[in-house]
Amino acid sequence: MGRVLLCIGKQAEKPYFFDKTCQNIYAIEELCYVLGENAYLLDEEIVDRDLAKWIDEECGLADLARNLYLLVNQKSSAAAFVGTILGYTGYFSKEKTVQIENVLKSGRHLSLYEKRKAKADYLVKRGKYTLAIVEYDSLIKELMDKDKQLLAKVIHNKATALTGLFNYDEAAENFFKAYELDGNVEDYTCYFAAKRLCMEEQDYIRFVAEHEDGYEISLTLEKKINQIMEQWQRAEKKEYMDVLLAYKEDGNKNLYYKEVEQMINGLKQEYRDCVIH
Repeated sequence: MGRVLLCIGKQAEKPYFFDKTCQNIYAIEELCYVLGENAYLLDEEIVDRDLAKWIDEECGLADLARNLYLLVNQKSSAAAFVGTILGYTGYFSKEKTVQIENVLKSGRHLSLYEKRKAKADYLVKRGKYTLAIVEYDSLIKELMDKDKQLLAKVIHNKATALTGLFNYDEAAENFFKAYELDGNVEDYTCYFAAKRLCMEEQDYIRFVAEHEDGYEISLTLEKKINQIMEQWQRAEKKEYMDVLLAYKEDGNKNLYYKEVEQMINGLKQEYRDCVIH
């Protein structure tokens, strides 16, 4: 049996906007969950008087807020501030709370650029591709002629976000830019994969012929695609899709499109988990 969590305080009438993940928060338990799930994104900005005030006035937790005001005045670390919130609420176990504090402490050594990349990567995982691309573009401008290796990773992940918008042509361009920067074979493979998705078959064949250095990569890619197709044919999902098509043919289109959308979202998430750096 899992741990029993007792809710404390009250639900806020005015939410606290947590800019690290671009979401509104309405209760102290929700805040704890977000802090725990996104500890790697947090920095000293979380030591915020406005957050302490929100906990005081909107959640009705004056005792906790008093301790937080003190930490703000002392300019305490993010680990101490977040640890105080988690310790007061008891939302996580002591072991988990210590783990989160350690993540915050280790995060102090990340550069501002690395933290901003982590934020954009999080947005991609949540399916907020456009917001992520805006953040990636801003980072790309600032990283020019500074950190070549990090820049390549940012451009690669921007390309990943573009695939979420089905913009395979622009994604291919960005995968290639990343490859030019770091020479990573994975970038070049993703470049070929994106090209395959945005080109007609004959055009793609000509593309491969014009890029002799990528011939072996194209063969490996085709092998992987064939393996995926074979797995699909044997998978339960294939049988499930056959049932869905029967729904469509019988006129039950609403159920068909609803189930297909859920399946596509699941596949997209699996892809993002595999390719994001």
